[in-house]
Amino acid sequence: MSVEFEQERDNVSQLISKLKIAARLEPLPLGFTGVSKAAPKPKPVLIARIKGDEKQAAELVQGADGVFIDTHQEEIADRFIKLMEKEPVQLPYGCWLGNNSACNNDFYMLNFEADMSTIKATDTGKILLVEPEVEDKFLRQLDDLPVDAILVGSSEGQPCRLTIKNYMLCHRIAVAVSKPLIIHAGNKIGSAEIEEMWEYGIDGVMVDIDSNEPAIIASFRELLDKLDLSAKRKKIRLTPVIPGIGSGSAASSHEPEPDEEGDDDEEDDSPY
Repeated sequence: MSVEFEQERDNVSQLISKLKIAARLEPLPLGFTGVSKAAPKPKPVLIARIKGDEKQAAELVQGADGVFIDTHQEEIADRFIKLMEKEPVQLPYGCWLGNNSACNNDFYMLNFEADMSTIKATDTGKILLVEPEVEDKFLRQLDDLPVDAILVGSSEGQPCRLTIKNYMLCHRIAVAVSKPLIIHAGNKIGSAEIEEMWEYGIDGVMVDIDSNEPAIIASFRELLDKLDLSAKRKKIRLTPVIPGIGSGSAASSHEPEPDEEGDDDEEDDSPY
């Protein structure tokens, strides 16, 4: 086996691979139809969010598919990583892009302020944090960015409350982006909400650990494993709505397809 192939294999993010399976983006092995081994069953991926300074933090994340260490203090992250390395089961972990570069990160988290040259120079998995209300001009370009997955959440680290508004905004992102999608959900989200978000394109859930509820991640693992997910996921087409333009009618928000004929005399009030 060549050295180049070994390096490429080592750079594959375990968490991103699981997200691609959940999103049905991971191709089946060649000759799969002649192999008796069943394909991995897609199911939501569970990420534990931790700040790294919690007591018994390594025990609190057991059951997760990956751990996001949400701190910019490298000494705190390093201490948590050392605790994780002593565990019999090694969980994929990730930090903010630019922090803890000497550690064996499985993925990095980044936002719109991340330096593009740093992003392109990073070989491992990359997850971009976007607000639910991300503007259309950015939303349309997410698929073209050199990132592997999208996290829907708050820049302040608050979970995305499933209000009617946020529910619709998450659906809007899910149908506009083909990359795996994760939602930063509150600890009280139930199986019905997860099933519905899954049907509309959410591939993973990030949950905060809670020292007052040490079994929260284990409970979510049990909940996700018991979900009876439908084989089909809803496929709906996004019709962009441009806020603040006219009365918000469908006629003013619809962007014509290349094969649609518009009226040359009709004024196009879209800002894009």
